[in-house]
Amino acid sequence: MRYVGYAYENVGPTAMLSLASTDPLKWVGRFEVDADSVPEALEVIWYVGNKMGPDANGAEWPSDRRSMCMGDVVNIRPIDGSYLPPFGRYVAAMVGWDLLDRADEHPEVSA
Repeated sequence: MRYVGYAYENVGPTAMLSLASTDPLKWVGRFEVDADSVPEALEVIWYVGNKMGPDANGAEWPSDRRSMCMGDVVNIRPIDGSYLPPFGRYVAAMVGWDLLDRADEHPEVSA
């Protein structure tokens, strides 16, 4: 299945450590990946976000941005547009990914 992930980096005081509810998020990009599940799709986006290769369409993580790390956020869903769980906004955790409870807690800053 093809998934689309919208990636944001945490640019707040807890960047690269965790994600606090008031940390602002900065848009990074839109990435498409082929995977059998949401956890697998998030791992492929982690690979792209750490500049180890392109997404399914050849898009790469911007070279002028730091690599993806803990506290960064990916809004992920199937490319067909369905939004049923476990699709949603995930934050990169120390081990794996945590589903965010609320999508509106973090202010977005311009790229």
